[in-house]
Parts: sequence; C-alpha cells; structure tokens
Amino acid sequence: MKKIVVIIIALFVSLSLSAASNRIGVSVAPEWTWYSGNGGKADFLFMAEGANHFGGKHSLGIEYGLGVSFPFGDWSGNSKASAYGFVFKAGPSYRYEISSTMGFSLSAGVNGVVQAHDSDTIRVFTLDAYGSVSVDFAFMEFLCLDVGVMAGGTVFSDASAIGDSGNSADGDAFSRVFFAPFAVFSYRY
Repeated sequence: MKKIVVIIIALFVSLSLSAASNRIGVSVAPEWTWYSGNGGKADFLFMAEGANHFGGKHSLGIEYGLGVSFPFGDWSGNSKASAYGFVFKAGPSYRYEISSTMGFSLSAGVNGVVQAHDSDTIRVFTLDAYGSVSVDFAFMEFLCLDVGVMAGGTVFSDASAIGDSGNSADGDAFSRVFFAPFAVFSYRY
C-alpha cells in the first residue's frame, strides 16, 4: 500500500512539472444530497484542489481535491445522514481557453466521502461518479476564479462498525444522488 501511495504522489508531482497550465486553490460548495427513498441532506464542502492541463487552447488534464464536509441540514430524519466527513475527488478534465482571461472546463471522475456516524460507532464510505462544468476567470496573471456545478451518484457504498473486522451494515441505505454548485479560488503557475 505504501508503494502505491508513493507512486501516486510521484505521478502527480511529475505531471505538475510537465503540464502547460496548472492551478492549485481552495473550493467552497454547498452540496445537496438525496438518498434512495430516504430523504436527504445538505453539506458544506471545503476542499484543497488542483488541476494540471497539457497543451494550448484545447487542453486535456487531471483534477484532484482533498477536503472536509460539514453538515448543514437534514431532511431525512436519519442521524446517519448528518456527520462531518472527509472528501476527495480525482478525474480527467478538458479545458478550452476562450481568451487569455477566460476558459471553459468539463470534467468527470470519482469522488468519495468517509463519515463516522452514531457517536463514531459506524463508518460510512461512499464512492460516487461525478461530472462537472465550470467557467474560469483570470485576475492578473496568477489569480483565478472558477465557478460551476458538479453532480453525480453512488457507484459503491459501505457501512461498517468501527473496530469491527469489516462487518457491513445496510450499504444500500446510502445510495445517493448529489448536486453541488462550487467556486474555486486558485493560484495559477
């Protein structure tokens, strides 16, 4: 496992050194989630995220992020739906440069959420597929604001008792669809 993590880190470092367009920044997003037949919730996401694109006006690349989610509201009546969590995302991205100060991006990938529920006795892991579209605006040469929307749904979910050796609870109860408008304040390099 350590070798895989080291290889992934080395890959991101090498990609960012050879990419034509890079950004790293902080994103904020309210996220609305609807569970299959079980109401929903709202969270507020804070992520450190980045993107590396290769090429000129039409550029393919990758985007990635790591952050936390804070519960904002719950209309499911389910205590499992509102907990602080750890979130991550990664996937391919396409950016079209409209002008030197504006660009348009499309991306898709996977994002995940890990949350502890019911006084930290149950751990819930949800892996989602997502798609996003955004427009970025450059201020000065190095400051950028991206605004857009991201939406997706569950690919895999698992709930297990913390401290237990992998006994799963009702994982289907955590199938979800989500929608999140976002803003990313980033530094271009």
